[in-house]
Amino acid sequence: MSYLFIMSLPRSGSTWLQRELVKQVDCITYPETWIFLPLVYGYYKDTGYDEYSRYICSKALRHFFDDDDRKQRLSKAARQFFDSIFHDNESLIIEKTPRNSLIFDELLTIFPDEKFIVLLRDPVDIAVSILSTWGGRWNTLFRYEIDFVLGLNNLLRVLEKEHPNVYLIKYEDISNQDKISELCTKLNLPKMYSEERSKMTEGLMGDKKYISGKFGNECYKLSFLKKRQIKRLITKVDADLLRKYGWCSEDLFTKLDNWPVSYHFFGDLISEIVGFLYSKIHMVSVLEKIMRRNKDRGKAISGVE
Repeated sequence: MSYLFIMSLPRSGSTWLQRELVKQVDCITYPETWIFLPLVYGYYKDTGYDEYSRYICSKALRHFFDDDDRKQRLSKAARQFFDSIFHDNESLIIEKTPRNSLIFDELLTIFPDEKFIVLLRDPVDIAVSILSTWGGRWNTLFRYEIDFVLGLNNLLRVLEKEHPNVYLIKYEDISNQDKISELCTKLNLPKMYSEERSKMTEGLMGDKKYISGKFGNECYKLSFLKKRQIKRLITKVDADLLRKYGWCSEDLFTKLDNWPVSYHFFGDLISEIVGFLYSKIHMVSVLEKIMRRNKDRGKAISGVE
């Protein structure tokens, strides 16, 4: 059994790519499992807070597995756990959960021999699609800020390393069947020989707009405050890497300036203020984490246990 990971931001066309691959590849896949995120964060990450204190738990786990042999055993155990979840008779599992972009490096460590497809889309189109799909409420863009700040930067940085098992495709190429076939050949994916074997199961998550056959956000209008929010997100992405893979920040800003305008000023102003406070509340937890980490480092330097 082998895995293929589709790595992308939300609203980047990952469900579309997933379904196009199912047409050509002998595989089984699920809309979005989200299974890797809590498991990986439990060991590798100390962000987030739970009743049992995830920060202390992650710290203890990293100390316990603080040697190469135990790390290898941990990766092996994680792989065995994931294998046991899926059907043993399937030759390929396609995993597609957009938030996996937050743990890209960790997945490469756990699955060093598996293949990864990085799917990129114009950041402006992603942001507009987020708004048109999930509503332009006060916290919509703020809730997906992490995908731009951490997720997109992770995707671009991994691509820059030119990892042999990481392959790039862009949103515009999904509609080109020759491009999809070329990608399948490059990845040496098993060809579909039975439509009954290759399947995508339905589930709670995934792109319902695509599943129901509804497309398009070209008519969605943006107020100048929403445009300002999107510009702020783009400025948090590495400009040099963004340019390397086809998008210049200045061009994206011009595209936003020319986007159809909505005049819901007062509603968006309230959204901007409340959303700003929402993001600051989130930042409090991040700052608390940093303060704890600095405190731990101070103890280590002073020799205090």
